[in-house]
Amino acid sequence: RGPSKLFLFVGGHVPIDTTEYLSFDVDGASSLTSMDVGGVPYLIVSSFGLPGSGGRGNSKLYRLGTPLNSTHSRFGSIVAQHGMFSPGMSVSASLVQSFPTIAANDVDHFVIGSQRFLLFASYSATSTSPLYMSDATLEPPLFSIYQELPTTEATSAHAFQLNATYLMLSQAGPYSMMLRWNGSWFVGVNTVATRPENAAGGQVFKTDTSQAVVVIKQHIGGGDVLPYLVFANFRGDKDVAGPDGSRQLAPSQRLAGEMWRG
Repeated sequence: RGPSKLFLFVGGHVPIDTTEYLSFDVDGASSLTSMDVGGVPYLIVSSFGLPGSGGRGNSKLYRLGTPLNSTHSRFGSIVAQHGMFSPGMSVSASLVQSFPTIAANDVDHFVIGSQRFLLFASYSATSTSPLYMSDATLEPPLFSIYQELPTTEATSAHAFQLNATYLMLSQAGPYSMMLRWNGSWFVGVNTVATRPENAAGGQVFKTDTSQAVVVIKQHIGGGDVLPYLVFANFRGDKDVAGPDGSRQLAPSQRLAGEMWRG
């Protein structure tokens, strides 16, 4: 059950000093990301939960600072108490917020306008993936639940912007999905029941036990960008979008992938 450790890169003959570190107590830590708010670095750690917990855990947000003494640190322009400190290190940390999550397998951070978001991809077959939001100008940020995304065994999450903001969610089942921001919410495929104010135009992709998704942007001149979506499938056929948008199959292999062109 961990703990997760933060080491300092010091350079030299031995670049990383492993004798000193900060410990982060997150049950079943599964993924992490970082963000900068007003010049202050933050660390977000997702929790997959412990065996027997049904995936229930607390994913956590930490603020990193510079220790002034054994009890207080400087976090940007603020001096405050820290919760994690090691006498031999030039960095400290304090817990800012905990997020109740179920089998959080990945976490992504992104900003849309004046809103800052954290998305935890839930690997649960019965629970949604929670999206939290904070005012982007707040330091420290204060997140509250904003939307529950309808995922099934989500394995990873990745937000990207092109002509709009999109969320890519890989899933362990037979398909993965893309949600599109409509100005208020992230929504999926439009149906006859979709209200006009909820229309956005998401998409579903046929995948096979997809474990991760990444967006590759190819600059083709004239300021134009051609995006590619790559899904890493744990098993199944390699399904690649050809130059004309057609699907081209390659032999089945244990670690396969899918690429889709925008």
